[in-house]
Amino acid sequence: MDQGDLIVRKDGQVLHVTIRREKALNALNRNILEKLAAVFEGLEDDNTTRVVVITGFGRKAFVAGADVREIKDAGAARTEFIRMGQNVFYRIMTSPKVVIAAVNGYALGGGCELALACDIRIASESASIGMPEAGIGVMPGYGGTQCLFTPFLLGAVRMLEAGIATRDEIDISMKFAVNHPKGPLEVVDFIGLDTELSIANSLYEETKDPKYAPPLLLIKMVTAGWLGRKSGKGFYDYK
Repeated sequence: MDQGDLIVRKDGQVLHVTIRREKALNALNRNILEKLAAVFEGLEDDNTTRVVVITGFGRKAFVAGADVREIKDAGAARTEFIRMGQNVFYRIMTSPKVVIAAVNGYALGGGCELALACDIRIASESASIGMPEAGIGVMPGYGGTQCLFTPFLLGAVRMLEAGIATRDEIDISMKFAVNHPKGPLEVVDFIGLDTELSIANSLYEETKDPKYAPPLLLIKMVTAGWLGRKSGKGFYDYK
């Protein structure tokens, strides 16, 4: 089914969804988001589809981000536009179908977040994936950072809880592994243990995905008032 800027094609038990805004590098606008929402809403009662493959039209881009011009022109309705994207990506993330992102070319900003919302990501050799907005101090708007970093941070807490490694071993090794100035436990202290627990609770309640389940150690520390930098004590002592 050709819907202009969204091509939907069924092949047996696989549904192929292609975003086609080639001149705009397949950037996400309101029209695309509404059509994606309709596709995944229709899949809820579809017992003949098991897999969904999302890709971008052409070779240059999977999705090069949100349509910046449309966001700028939205004015006061900008928050509504961002919320729409969050709702669509949440629907994709919680879909009972296996959703695959076939990443061809640029997957930047909202495109990277769309790929993160899928269960599986398969990238071509020409794929370029990232969140360039972080470089100018802008928070990715569709929930991609929570999907990407929350399991990473919670995994570090679980390692400490299970006695697999010490606090310093976890943070030092992770710094070297990902070339980040702070280790994951330092990051949790910086964010706030209560904030991280709230994020984990929210994601776990919505998805029931065990990777978002709050570790018991995190719950105990928050209950004890150890909230990180803001309280002077967390995984590190700041007093």
